[in-house]
Amino acid sequence: MTASSNKLLCIKCEKVKATLKCAGWSQNYCYDHLRDHRQELNAQLDHIGNNYNHFRQLFNEYINNSQIHAFIQQKVNECRELLKKHINENIHHIEVNLNKQTDQ
Repeated sequence: MTASSNKLLCIKCEKVKATLKCAGWSQNYCYDHLRDHRQELNAQLDHIGNNYNHFRQLFNEYINNSQIHAFIQQKVNECRELLKKHINENIHHIEVNLNKQTDQ
């Protein structure tokens, strides 16, 4: 924000006072309203920061949940394969035993 050499109107009170121009908004403010404007900008920045933090937290939870889900899927697939292997082995043993029984 830079000091203005001309006496310009404050955008809020529309009075001819010593004003400063907000470079971001290209508007002139008297000292009282410039303070208010800065407080509004700080409040908006805090709100943006809070939104960012909340988004980041949700994003991290999503990533963690995705990783947990992938880990669970991997373990489910491993257990499924192990179960298939044991079933096939047991079926083979049962068939062998049945064949022995029928041969007797």
